[in-house]
Amino acid sequence: MKKNILIIVCFSIIVSLIYPYHSYADTDNSDASEIELSITPDDFLFNIENMKPGDWAPRTLTINNSGISEFEYQMSVENNGNDKLFNELLLLIEDVDQNKLYDGKISEFSSIPSRYLDAGSHEDLHITVTFPAHLGNDFQGVSSSFSFIFYAEGDTVQGSKENDVAEVSGVVDNNNGDSNNQLLPDTATSIFSILLLGLLVVCVGLFVLIWQKYKSIPK
Repeated sequence: MKKNILIIVCFSIIVSLIYPYHSYADTDNSDASEIELSITPDDFLFNIENMKPGDWAPRTLTINNSGISEFEYQMSVENNGNDKLFNELLLLIEDVDQNKLYDGKISEFSSIPSRYLDAGSHEDLHITVTFPAHLGNDFQGVSSSFSFIFYAEGDTVQGSKENDVAEVSGVVDNNNGDSNNQLLPDTATSIFSILLLGLLVVCVGLFVLIWQKYKSIPK
């Protein structure tokens, strides 16, 4: 009887230890690309409703070098919607030391100077979009949709050039919705799956233990 209980306990401990290892094994950097660019957030940097003349929206964007080689990156903007508001919005881009990389109309932005990132490092850019105060009623109900596109290029170990691209969206709407309605990042993890499996293993162990006791009762 004691031997069966010991086997059940050992099995439960082994499964509980092995499963998390496999769950996080995919995050190992051994298979990382040499040039790999990622940004945070990676969906919406701006998703603003009811932005009125004179309003501004500051955001922080993190650029990550997730690969194993250094690279240089640049940034550009692409208009995905109507030109009317896009041509008027103001864009300010600063680094962490508040050095201005760009300050002007978003429609006139072409690129920032090339930025260097070492392997495994990251940097933050502070990006602010401003709805000019002088714009009148002609812009009521007008929206703008755009994307910030990041392009990284670096040398591989073999000496060849490799590149990667990432982008994040922006939406500015001048209507009667909730202002500064920025989408939240996806923070889901596998921790609940791990807890559920652990609970299942414990339940199976208890069932087997109770069954063994039931069978040992003289009839």
